[in-house]
Amino acid sequence: MAKLTRAAQRAKTAERRKKAVQLRLAGVDWQTIADQLGYASKRAACYDITRVMRQQQKELAESLDELRETQSLRYERVMAAFFGKTVKGDAASAGVYLRAMQQYERLKGLQAAQQVDATVVGTTLAELLALADTSDVEDAAALFDDGGPDAGA
Repeated sequence: MAKLTRAAQRAKTAERRKKAVQLRLAGVDWQTIADQLGYASKRAACYDITRVMRQQQKELAESLDELRETQSLRYERVMAAFFGKTVKGDAASAGVYLRAMQQYERLKGLQAAQQVDATVVGTTLAELLALADTSDVEDAAALFDDGGPDAGA
């Protein structure tokens, strides 16, 4: 029998590994995989499949990193394009800019979970609802400083 070229041997090995991974993912035990595909032992089959799966995980992680970086650059371009109009007061541009910034922060993991402990005493439901609708901290604080949202009425 003629000796396989290096390229042919690599292709044969890659095909065997592919079949081995498919069998393992289908729930086939190590010994059966070794027997069916010609591994020296179940340990050899396990080692080979584990090595292949680790390599695939590494490649997937690298692809995800590249995708995150590409998406990050896209968000940065959007933010740069809308920043000028945003600071000039254009509401539509501000909306686009803020949405891009929120997605950018989420992508980069900058939106850490926050835990807030609060005790509310002597506050009306109307004041709490007004507070929930207010995104500005100073406006929210003013709800309680001046007697609430209905104080001037």
